[in-house]
Amino acid sequence: MKTCKRLFWRKVIDFTGTHTTITTVAFSHYYRLYMIVTANFKMYFLNELFHEVHQIDMSSIRLVNFAYFDDRSGSLITAGIDGVFIFDFNYQGKYLPALATQIDKEGKHITVSLENKRPLEKMCIWVKGLRIDVKNSIIVSWNEHWICFNHMPEKKNTKRDVEDDLDLKCDEAPSKAGKLLFTVKDLTSPEVAITDVLINLDYRYFHTGTSIGHILVWKFDTQGNSKKQIHSFRGHFKEVSCLMPARREPDLLISAALDSTVRIWSLDKF
Repeated sequence: MKTCKRLFWRKVIDFTGTHTTITTVAFSHYYRLYMIVTANFKMYFLNELFHEVHQIDMSSIRLVNFAYFDDRSGSLITAGIDGVFIFDFNYQGKYLPALATQIDKEGKHITVSLENKRPLEKMCIWVKGLRIDVKNSIIVSWNEHWICFNHMPEKKNTKRDVEDDLDLKCDEAPSKAGKLLFTVKDLTSPEVAITDVLINLDYRYFHTGTSIGHILVWKFDTQGNSKKQIHSFRGHFKEVSCLMPARREPDLLISAALDSTVRIWSLDKF
């Protein structure tokens, strides 16, 4: 059996003497930027060569433990003590993002900012987990008491359809970004925590990983916000750390846990 080897290691930001820690990291494939959030309410932006190009203050919200950059909409999604927020990402640079690292290696001509901060509708606070379902365009967030399912920001239009003979402005449809789809509560007992969530809209159910190793399957109704546990997968004996669908195999579920095992489950057995 081959052992995992570290590809490389590099100290990109030195926090020695600052008494702070990194809480989460996000990456934008389009802008070619790493976004590092720290416990002292700062966000650092690094280019692909790991040069710090910018930093901003994040003290408007308390500790951020999760972050995800949505390249489709150009938005940053953060989650933490104060809840879940969507920010519009504003990038200004002398060169296109794809060329910036090659020409401006130290990122001296790049300026970024986060604008139009908005909370998710009826969001939970003290967030314990964040899952971005790009396929279904859903933000899933949860804490010890409930799970919230909200709309992701809409994809940015790169081209506009224009009439050849008419110059008309049509009213844009109201944005669904952050709007609540549904919530579910009281999925576990107080001593059992939810560790991951995976949704399947096609079959109207979702899975929850738990701190005791069980994977629960829930049937839900978005209209009445009702839920019913229909199955429980038991095999892990420690906390479930990750749930994911099997690529090209919609009837299979893959899970990983702190018991150092990865298991594959059949979804057509219940």
